[in-house]
Amino acid sequence: MLSAMAFWRRYIIYHKSLFIELSNRGYNVETEKPIEVRYANQVVGDFFPDLLVENKVIVEVKAVDKYANVFEAQLLNYLKATALEVGLIINFGPSVEVKRMVL
Repeated sequence: MLSAMAFWRRYIIYHKSLFIELSNRGYNVETEKPIEVRYANQVVGDFFPDLLVENKVIVEVKAVDKYANVFEAQLLNYLKATALEVGLIINFGPSVEVKRMVL
């Protein structure tokens, strides 16, 4: 349990810090903004991306030791369910990893 708690604290710190840094640089940044998911023109749920920058780029923040492909699947689902085309996965692990995805 302590390991999970350490991960959560690290994630929150990086998430908030990235939000502050982007905001301070003049970007319009929203955190965990609900994005409607539609199927057959009906709302079927919401996604809550970590950060939405300028209403154009979804940023998913991770803080794990090992990058996993499931992160890419999650981001692709977000992009496909929205009209957005660009997303970033930023993992603050042992070293910072950034993955850019474009539909």
